Amino acid sequence: EKLKVFCSLPTIAASLGPNETREKLVPTIAELVTNAINAGDDEVLLVIAQTLGGFTELVGGKDHASCLLPILEKIISCVEEVVVAQAACDALVEIIPKLPMEVIQEKCVGMIRRILEEDLYCASRKVTCKLITTCYPLVSAKFQTDLKYRIFHLADSDDEVPLVRAAAVQQLVDLSKLIGSELKTELCLLLTSLVSDNQRVVRAACVGPLVELGRMVTDPNEFDSAVRPCIDKLASDTTRDTRRAMAESITPLQQVACGFGGSTRSLHQIMLSLLEDNEVETRRVATTQLKDFCLASPPDILVGVLLPQLREHLVVEREEPVRAELVRCAVSLLPSISREDSIPLVQHILAFLNDTSSQSKQYVFEHFSDLITLIPATDVQLTLLPSLVRLWQDRNWRVRLGVVQSVPCLYQSLPEACVRDTVLPANLAWLRDPSWYVRECACRSLARLLRVFPGLCKEVLNGVGQKAAAAAAAATQSSATPSAAPASSGGGTTSGSAPGATNTSPSSANTNAGSPSTNNSQAANTNTEAAGAGLSSSSFSNSPGNATTLSSINAITAQAAAGGLKALATDTNYHLRQVYITAIQTIWGPGIPDEPAYSATGDNPDMGICLPGVQNAYLAVTSKNNSTSAVPACCQPPPSLPAVHLSTCASQLLRLASEDVVANVRICAAQALQLISGALDKKFIQKEVIPTLRKVAENDADLDVRYYAQESLLRSQSISTPSPTAARMYERMYLVVEKTDPASYAQLYNLAVMGIVDKFFVVVDSCVPVAIRHLSEQQSKRSWDEISIGADNVGQNVRGFRGSKLLNSGMNVCRRRTVFFFAYCQFSGEMDADEENRYKYAKYRCLNRSWYLPVESRLAKRHDEVIDQLIYGLTNDAFKPSRVLAVLRGRKHLGSLCQGQCRNPSRPSVRTGLSIPLPPAQSHALRPCHLALTV
Repeated sequence: EKLKVFCSLPTIAASLGPNETREKLVPTIAELVTNAINAGDDEVLLVIAQTLGGFTELVGGKDHASCLLPILEKIISCVEEVVVAQAACDALVEIIPKLPMEVIQEKCVGMIRRILEEDLYCASRKVTCKLITTCYPLVSAKFQTDLKYRIFHLADSDDEVPLVRAAAVQQLVDLSKLIGSELKTELCLLLTSLVSDNQRVVRAACVGPLVELGRMVTDPNEFDSAVRPCIDKLASDTTRDTRRAMAESITPLQQVACGFGGSTRSLHQIMLSLLEDNEVETRRVATTQLKDFCLASPPDILVGVLLPQLREHLVVEREEPVRAELVRCAVSLLPSISREDSIPLVQHILAFLNDTSSQSKQYVFEHFSDLITLIPATDVQLTLLPSLVRLWQDRNWRVRLGVVQSVPCLYQSLPEACVRDTVLPANLAWLRDPSWYVRECACRSLARLLRVFPGLCKEVLNGVGQKAAAAAAAATQSSATPSAAPASSGGGTTSGSAPGATNTSPSSANTNAGSPSTNNSQAANTNTEAAGAGLSSSSFSNSPGNATTLSSINAITAQAAAGGLKALATDTNYHLRQVYITAIQTIWGPGIPDEPAYSATGDNPDMGICLPGVQNAYLAVTSKNNSTSAVPACCQPPPSLPAVHLSTCASQLLRLASEDVVANVRICAAQALQLISGALDKKFIQKEVIPTLRKVAENDADLDVRYYAQESLLRSQSISTPSPTAARMYERMYLVVEKTDPASYAQLYNLAVMGIVDKFFVVVDSCVPVAIRHLSEQQSKRSWDEISIGADNVGQNVRGFRGSKLLNSGMNVCRRRTVFFFAYCQFSGEMDADEENRYKYAKYRCLNRSWYLPVESRLAKRHDEVIDQLIYGLTNDAFKPSRVLAVLRGRKHLGSLCQGQCRNPSRPSVRTGLSIPLPPAQSHALRPCHLALTV
């Protein structure tokens, strides 16, 4: 709590004003600093130092900012902790450029002298070196000479602490940039002495100034006599700090050296020695610089020396961090070198597919799309594809995920017969993987396969038959033997995963049913008994010669290939039934979501939190124009398949939505029907989909299933042919707009409040500004003044609503309607894109049973809790989905208005001519703050 008070010092200063801040707050802060120093409270001093950097304007600007200098000087002088002293120095660096020259010369330079001349902590003198280069360009020539002398003296003084000397040497880089070539002679003499210093930290700090010295030199002979000896001296240093510093700066040194003579002065031998250093971190740092170093080198050095050494290190290197950087460097170099030079490099990279380490294989998958463009088509089918199919047997789930993500890159270069015999059975087997993320990715891979080979749709849905399945399984078993890399590099090893590798995949998705019911308990027993149906990680082993393992994988492949997708729809394991639903909605949905970037060294930020399908599906679900089938963002177009197959799959989805014993499966089926509704025939929707969904929405025992069935039902009804009553009502609405009748506008406004239904959004967007403008003339000014600000368009009205004080005062009925209309007008796309996407994504996550909702801290500062809860679906007590749905849908209280029963006696009753069904009311009552939705 004490630290929070000190963090609020800028707020206090802004409230007091500049005069009182200087007269009252600054002395108080000085007293607090003294007490904290005496008490040894470094945390308080750190917060105060970090805060004072932004006090320049709060104390009255540059003319009064000097009152902050004594406080910061005291912190630097009296505190031994280097972090606190550095924070105070950073604050001074921020303040000093805003001061007049006279103040800097009188107070700041004097402060530097006092700190350096007094026998203080080494941390104080270390951070003061930064103040010298900060003040140098802001003072006169006389003071500049003094400051330059002091920093050179600190760097060359044997009596000084090594850390202080190293800090002074590092500041020579900034000083060189400020002074330029005039400093060349002095800097050369100093560095010639320091590269042989007996302190390793001082020698390591010389690398940066040495780069600046090389840039000052213009004569090649001068480079050979002054700079190159220093480079060679540091490169032969035995301490790891110096070698690591050389590795970090080897690229700019190479640029300087090659600028004076090309190959004769190249530093490639130093680079090669750094790549063979006995310290892993030094090799890793050198590898991170290898790409830029190669591009800065002459072509003969690049092709004749560096590329062969890179290929060799790809084979012999055994440390995982260094291997990762080597692969990344090699892939990034491919666009910059010729095809003849790149093919051997690609072959060495692809050799990692046969490595014993799972991590090495993942490096290939991370850059697979870039590598595949350089592989001949014959090698793809004969060598690369068998290696990838075999790797599906790997025990590490990340390797299997890399296979599933990478194989679609080969579809364009494979013949249909090869895909039917090899890829299709393997892809169907991927749908039974133990990892939920691999299964979900396999659904997208299958959709991409059908996009390239639509003729395989029948085999995908119905299977390839028992005989063909046995042949495919035999092919899978035969591929278990190690296959050659695309071209032998001499470094390939036997296949499999590391002995200690385990399947650490996330738990299967949607393992919990939505709400307790008798059906769910029955499903739990059923799924416990069927837990091994193709989802056991015991089938994946790291022993290629294990006959039991090969037989198990062979059986999974044969079963998957023989049954196709339809076998998953009736499987006893409900996870596989969910996979069937996901595959169908991916194949016939609005688009195939793009794959997230594969990460070999860690999870992608989106991985395991939100699937790509979930990220993009809400765009299609919330689409308000049902007459067009636009592909959502970050998606590829779905495959073009015969409609007869879609009807069969839709019938299976209807069966799962109405008859499955697991609530999660019924929910997924209802959502899938909503996603594929744009591809369904309207007659099929009217005869099959709508009756089944209506039955589920009315009779299902699970509340969440009923809700999602209701959502899908509304979507299906909007796609089917509208009733004549609705068409006449639309026409009447536009006629009302033309008549300018205040009573009619009141009715129109009530209809706008009901804009939660998609078909009313056009009314909200086009008519509400006119209605508000006319209603403002009829209603009390106190109720409508702020709401009618900027009534020319909805976007301005929404901004007026958000800033309206009426949201916090009064009990006016119109104000309550404004709150509800604001939330859904924002959802209709009238707000800025960033805020709109946050709202839509939060609502979609809420409705899809994912209770993790991102809320930024700044949103908590809004005074209007009602809007925050409407937009982000949060409550002040325990999070309950039914309560949030009640807010977003306005069920129970808003339902009476949607049926045309207006409770406000001052307004005429509204009969819309439409019956808008809403989900049943939940058992949880609304909180008092939600009663603002009541009409």
